[in-house]
Amino acid sequence: PQSCKKGIIYSQALRYRRIITDDIKLLTNLEKLRNNLIKRGYHLADITSQFDRVMQYSQHELLFNKKTGNNTANKNLPFIILYDNTTIKIGPILKKHWHIITNDNTLNQIWNKPPFLALKRNKNIKEHLVRSKFS
Repeated sequence: PQSCKKGIIYSQALRYRRIITDDIKLLTNLEKLRNNLIKRGYHLADITSQFDRVMQYSQHELLFNKKTGNNTANKNLPFIILYDNTTIKIGPILKKHWHIITNDNTLNQIWNKPPFLALKRNKNIKEHLVRSKFS
């Protein structure tokens, strides 16, 4: 999925931002990362947008300003399904018909925010053929 591709770019750039103190060295290493990502088939627009997102933070912010808390009232409900090209379309359908739940008083109290789509990986052939538990 496209969100996973962007997440890979963002997480790698964020890792560089946390590790490298000198901004000039950071930019040099991000340029090397950009070239490697382009060689692997990533789009330049995606790389640039994720790098811009990362550059908004300082190294100090990323290392010392940890947000903590387990406030579950503001968390969205994950809608977890197996990844497939056709299941990606379920997210917009959920958002489109979310008004049905918000109009119902009982359901509105249970789910006050719309769910987000979380895609789960399918079992591979090894997992079907090999058992890790002995009977």
